[in-house]
Amino acid sequence: MRILQPWARALCVVALAVAVLAPAWGGPDRTGAAATPRDVALKTADRLTIAATFYPAAQPGGPGVVLLPMYKSDRRAWARLIKPLRVRGVSVLAIDPRGHGLSAKQGRKDLGARVAKRDTKIFKAMHKDAVAAVRWLAKDGGCDAEKIVLVGASVGPAVAIDTASRHPKEVAAVVAMSPVAKTLGLDTLAKLKGVPAETPLLLLVHREEVELGADQIVEARPEARLVVYDEACPPEAGQARGWANGTRMFRRLPLVEQTIASFVVAATGSEAENVVLDGIVTAEGPHVDPWAEAVDVGLPGAKGSVRAFRVGRRILFGGTVPPEVGGLRFEVQTGAEAEDGSTDLALGPPQILVVDLGTGSVAWTWGGMGSVPNFPGMGGAPLFGKTVPVLRVVRSSDGTTFEGEWFIPRFGEDCDGIRLFVGFAPTPPPRPRGGMVSGSPQHAVNLPTR
Repeated sequence: MRILQPWARALCVVALAVAVLAPAWGGPDRTGAAATPRDVALKTADRLTIAATFYPAAQPGGPGVVLLPMYKSDRRAWARLIKPLRVRGVSVLAIDPRGHGLSAKQGRKDLGARVAKRDTKIFKAMHKDAVAAVRWLAKDGGCDAEKIVLVGASVGPAVAIDTASRHPKEVAAVVAMSPVAKTLGLDTLAKLKGVPAETPLLLLVHREEVELGADQIVEARPEARLVVYDEACPPEAGQARGWANGTRMFRRLPLVEQTIASFVVAATGSEAENVVLDGIVTAEGPHVDPWAEAVDVGLPGAKGSVRAFRVGRRILFGGTVPPEVGGLRFEVQTGAEAEDGSTDLALGPPQILVVDLGTGSVAWTWGGMGSVPNFPGMGGAPLFGKTVPVLRVVRSSDGTTFEGEWFIPRFGEDCDGIRLFVGFAPTPPPRPRGGMVSGSPQHAVNLPTR
């Protein structure tokens, strides 16, 4: 980092103090704070009452998502997806469809017993629950009626596609986690014919379940986006069958929540992304693919490439490097704009992230993601607070593909520019010395295939 003038160094110290003390002061969190969630009751066309929880975005008028749970599950299974959606300005309505959760009892009728017996009539009617949720978001949830997405898990994708085929003008896109071609009386492939070709479709599935329907759906709808995860199973899953089915993907497979949330934003054209251009973050307009306008920021002359963009405090990066590259070093520096328009004033030390592509894990971190010992007046307190990056790494004989996400310091959200420096190396660069302490490399992940 360049040597700054005395006044600039003073500004850095002030910025550091603000960043460190902001959590203690209870300062505003601009990562997506929104109104308090509330439980609501939906009325279906056949006069059933569907229990749901509404999570409004910070600003009304944006996109909305309806969450459809797995067989014999309920809305609580979606807990980890709520925040990634809301920080992107998406309102969420998680429902207990008929026969599930608090929607099992309908007066004197116990639809839960019929679900347990796999009564196909229950599942064939769930499209009424989904469209009731869609219409509630448009009318009472303050969402844009043309930007409502259905996200389903297990049997949920079948219900979502059934709904989209019956109400194509009311469903902007569909996300299917572990889709099945035919299940519980629902023929997904047949219903897919009624879904407009221009309706975006995202499929996420573990490799062991691809042949249950995801491959057939993509064959019928080639424009669909398919993400297939590898066969690696974390120890806590116990090698159980279906350990990564539907919402069980959460916590067990990397970047699932971020992939879904970014797809929703891209599919609805709802958010103007900030993208990295020549190493400097600049504002650009909305686009179809969140990576479409992310510009290559790799080292000049390097065989691989890295692309990245920024949304508020989030830096998302991805790329491909040749097999001989075993380590990546990312450095993000928050800056203030100078009079000539350049971003030459660094505010605080850089954030450094080093990735070991051999193991698919974060080797070490420093700066905004670590701590500085014996900093005057701070002791060994964390600098900005620790952030554990999220990382997905895919290895093959042709090279390595990766995607990741992490946060810049709180005060950096409103700064004029962010510099992103990327370095390639045969092995991960070693930890720095001389009083610098790295963050804990605790985010080792399974290696999925995409």
